[in-house]
Amino acid sequence: MIKISINRPITTIMLYIALATIGVISFLKLPFEPEPNAEYPKLTISGFWKNASPETMEKEVTSPLESAIEGLSYVHKTSSTSKPEMSIITVEYERDTDMDMAYITLNEKVFMVKKDLPKDVKRSVSIRRYIPRDIDDNESLLRYEVFGERDLSSLLKYAEDNIENHLTSIEGVSNIDITGASKRSLKVLIDRDKAKIFNINPYSVRRQIDEWGNKKDIGIIDQKGNQLTVIMDNRYNNFSDLLNIPIKKVGANTIYLKDIGKVEDGVSDSYRINRINGKSTIFIQIDKEAGKNAIDTADRVFEKIEEIKKELPKDMSLFLSSDRTKKMREDLSDIKNRAFISIAIITLVLLFFLRDFKTPFIILLTIIISILMTMIFLYFSGNTINVITLSGLVLAFGLLVDNSIVVMENIYHKLQNGMEIKRAAYEGGKEMIQPVIAATSTTCIVFIPFLDLQGEKSLYWEPLALVVSAALISSLFVSFTLIPTLTRFTSKGRNRELKEYKGPLFLKNVLYVLIKNKVMTIIFTLLIIISSWYLFDKYVDKGEIFSGKVPDTVALYVSMPTGSTIDMTDRIITGFEKSIEDMKGYKKFESYISSNFGQISVIYDEDSIYTVHPFEMEAKLVSKARNFAGPSITIYNPLNPSGSYRAGGTTTKQLSNRFTVKGFSYEELKKEAKNISDLLKSNSRVSETDINGTSRFWSQTTLFNYVFNIDRESLAKFKTSVRNIVQYVKINIGGSSQDNININNSEVDLSVKYSDADNFTAAQLKDLDFSYGNKPFKIGNTGTIEKERVLSDITKEDQSYSRIVAYDYRGSNKAANKFNVEFQENYKLPTGYSFSKTNYSFMSREEEKEILMVVGIAICLVFMITAALFESIWHPIIVILTVPLGMVGVFLIFFFMDVNFNRESYMGAILLSGIAVNNSIILVNHINHYRKNGANILDSVVNGTVERFRPILMTTTTTVLGVLPLFVNSDVDKNFWYTLSLVTVGGLIASTIFVLTIIPVLYVVVESFKQKLSLLISLVRSAEV
Repeated sequence: MIKISINRPITTIMLYIALATIGVISFLKLPFEPEPNAEYPKLTISGFWKNASPETMEKEVTSPLESAIEGLSYVHKTSSTSKPEMSIITVEYERDTDMDMAYITLNEKVFMVKKDLPKDVKRSVSIRRYIPRDIDDNESLLRYEVFGERDLSSLLKYAEDNIENHLTSIEGVSNIDITGASKRSLKVLIDRDKAKIFNINPYSVRRQIDEWGNKKDIGIIDQKGNQLTVIMDNRYNNFSDLLNIPIKKVGANTIYLKDIGKVEDGVSDSYRINRINGKSTIFIQIDKEAGKNAIDTADRVFEKIEEIKKELPKDMSLFLSSDRTKKMREDLSDIKNRAFISIAIITLVLLFFLRDFKTPFIILLTIIISILMTMIFLYFSGNTINVITLSGLVLAFGLLVDNSIVVMENIYHKLQNGMEIKRAAYEGGKEMIQPVIAATSTTCIVFIPFLDLQGEKSLYWEPLALVVSAALISSLFVSFTLIPTLTRFTSKGRNRELKEYKGPLFLKNVLYVLIKNKVMTIIFTLLIIISSWYLFDKYVDKGEIFSGKVPDTVALYVSMPTGSTIDMTDRIITGFEKSIEDMKGYKKFESYISSNFGQISVIYDEDSIYTVHPFEMEAKLVSKARNFAGPSITIYNPLNPSGSYRAGGTTTKQLSNRFTVKGFSYEELKKEAKNISDLLKSNSRVSETDINGTSRFWSQTTLFNYVFNIDRESLAKFKTSVRNIVQYVKINIGGSSQDNININNSEVDLSVKYSDADNFTAAQLKDLDFSYGNKPFKIGNTGTIEKERVLSDITKEDQSYSRIVAYDYRGSNKAANKFNVEFQENYKLPTGYSFSKTNYSFMSREEEKEILMVVGIAICLVFMITAALFESIWHPIIVILTVPLGMVGVFLIFFFMDVNFNRESYMGAILLSGIAVNNSIILVNHINHYRKNGANILDSVVNGTVERFRPILMTTTTTVLGVLPLFVNSDVDKNFWYTLSLVTVGGLIASTIFVLTIIPVLYVVVESFKQKLSLLISLVRSAEV
């Protein structure tokens, strides 16, 4: 390959011009995306049921839906959570499952189960494709808001009739979702006392409404040989028609609906409310079709919106409230600027070391060609240009020049020794084939385990692994073809006598001292490793840090007690909104309201965020928050260094010790948890227990249910059944189920219930009269009604329920942990039940195992590559030792910069294991080259290290400074590449220092040990003879 490129330089140059041209074309055709165009193999089923408890949701909704999943192919794991009014089931499939087919199959199964679900739940059940937390920011591609002097229903109708159809026709748009207005709803409210007189209930009223409002065929008549269908159309024209429906005949009198109740025309109860600047708004969310260019799609939408605005009524306005492409454009611009900075830095470094203008630009040319070749790979592999792939290329900039530097430096070294140009180009390149391929392979090969990651982060690591590996492999070919070819021409007639640096001379003296005192050197190195690890382990936080702070936003969060209604949350948020309206300096404020949560985001522009206004806003909100005792209120100011304000809350005491019990029966698991609780209480050191806790320390809300325990003996005296009692109670508390009715050819929600049903108390329930036969009696006489604390959410994994048993232990943490372990070991659970360690880390146990597996595989692969290169077991050990030496820099840089060591940091450490060994490979290979030529160990080590000083320093400097722009002035909390780059910089700096000082010492120690071992083996064999 090298000989062909040198002998046919024009052919080589034309080939790379062709590849560069194809690369440019591929780049122009690649779609731009905010995130990787990848689909995680999960589907989420959700269902909602107003006023339903977690236990009701689990029994009536979650379990039946989970039954639809049983028997499905390629399902890896299922998990579910039943909360008040909500059920969420996550179905995780095996890797590489066809998710389109999986979606269709699951949808068919769920459709078959839906018919047996309660009526109020059926319409709310939906299946959506799972979007990982790091990618899903609850935003569509674009979001518009519709304001006007009209009511929300009118705004919604105009948006559906006049805006939606224009937007759906745009190329690249996949879905339009219009929200913000509740649907029209009719409420028939029956006077309980009047209805009781005529023995009428909500169910009988609903039956009459359905009966009188039908359109149905009633027969066929023959007219002159033609058969015509007779249709009775008695549908309602307006809601007032309902009032004249006859409900019941009492003697000669007819009881009409208007005699016992009234009809209210309004809107259905909302699950959520959105407002901007205190005004309710219609939202138009625009989703992009997969594989389409996000920026181009957004630009086409902008053009269409301008046309729509020209046709808007004067009393309406339409404006853009959210644009995901804005951040993407900023990210792309930011990465582009950082890329230019990286290239500029690399150029300056090469100019500084080589003192030559032509050589740096040859090396920079290899970066450009390698990147363009990578574009070809991205295009034909179906990938996209996104923040991940672009950041990966910037991360690889410094690595791309390494191969070229090593090859070119070796060619110049041959020229310096007087070798003819063409031969120097050939011999210099050929000599470095093995070490350069090995060095590149170790970097690429550590990415192989990344491709098998099962977690959500695989969406990031897969494109990163592919793009960096493709770029490095491209640079490998460029280094052994284009570099020797261009070096042959640019070096003609030039004197390559290089001035000797004092650095290498100084290094030679240092090496002699370190090798002479090798025992102390190794001991000192071990102390450095141990000390750095101690600082890291004790003072550096591990995991992710949740931050509610948004750079330009003062945020208020309200967490309501479980059981609260959306109206209660709305009243609190409305009070804060009025306070905000009196303030100045903000751009706008957005409100989000649900039954148990509320949020207000006060957004500032760049001119006002760094003024006194955010602090005044914070003070105003804190002042008002002090008036509330029930809800938990948190207020964040991004500029306040003291943190956030927190107050209120109705949380239970957070018990310090806990474990998880798992089993397949909810009731039996509850009984077992009570038995464990009773046994724990018998210990004098256990002061308090709780079997209704949650694994989330930040969500300890107390939830109570009223439990109606029916006494069957008492029930038998009244000669009725449980079914009759349950039906009667449901009628009096909830009324009839909510369903649709046709009013003037429009489907409208209809509910029928007693007018006082929403305020019905437990005491009223006990005093409720029930007539069956000739013996009327009170409902309270048939059983007891008790208030009972229950779980705030019920979790399952693969049909196995989980329950937390928490307790307070009087004693030290060490004693508490010992007691916890011993208790679980000694307590005998029934067959099918087990204890499970409660995990509070920010990585699941599966993720931890995966990372440990990836680390182990990566190191093994690096060892195998180096063993193949050196045909030795000992030299790879020397190379692998560079990894722990490099980690010294990682430990120290995280300690001094006070940055969390998160999941990206772990992955950075794995990547470092492939990068850090490159210099060691080159160095050990060069030392071996000296020894093959007959030099002794000491001279080989010292001279080999000194000669490799400049290329090692150059490759490290270009890599470090090339990566530096990725995290300088980056957002520590949000920048995906920040900690990964930090690991790379810290690890490479430390590994370079140790490669030039400690690795030579270790080489001498290992070779001395080998000689002694060989001598010992020889003596043993001689003795045997």
